[in-house]
Amino acid sequence: MSKRHRVMAVIAVVVGLAVAGPAAGAAAVAYATKSAPQVARGYGSTGKTYGSWLAVRGSSTATSKVTGARYKLQNADDHKVYVHLKSVAAIGNLGPYEKSSKSANGTRESSGWLDVASQPVHTYSVTMKPVRVRVDAVVKTCLDIPARVDVCSAGKALNASLSY
Repeated sequence: MSKRHRVMAVIAVVVGLAVAGPAAGAAAVAYATKSAPQVARGYGSTGKTYGSWLAVRGSSTATSKVTGARYKLQNADDHKVYVHLKSVAAIGNLGPYEKSSKSANGTRESSGWLDVASQPVHTYSVTMKPVRVRVDAVVKTCLDIPARVDVCSAGKALNASLSY
């Protein structure tokens, strides 16, 4: 490998770390991928999703959210698929503060991937500074089954540390 190629490889690695790392105030992590989606199965239906989880450092907020989520649904009986996000934030030695919500239901059957219409977002107020905020999250794919308990995938645990 030439010296130029080695330098370009090092630059690519450094740029990749800067984009993916939490130091810039945001840490994006795939909770599932298109080739390995989360899968929820139950009562004859199958729901699949993939996307990313993002922890964002605002000037006086910490935000935990699902972004870029897409779904597929094989529907047996008026079932719907959704993404469930549970976030817990510890602001310094205060907390934990827990929030839980789900995306809009995906209702259309499709052999291709469809966008999830609205995705869960949890915002926490950060009033004391300097402080470190730890955000933990679990993202699951679930089937909304009318008149029964929803069926969910195992979920993926994620976390980020944000400095203020």
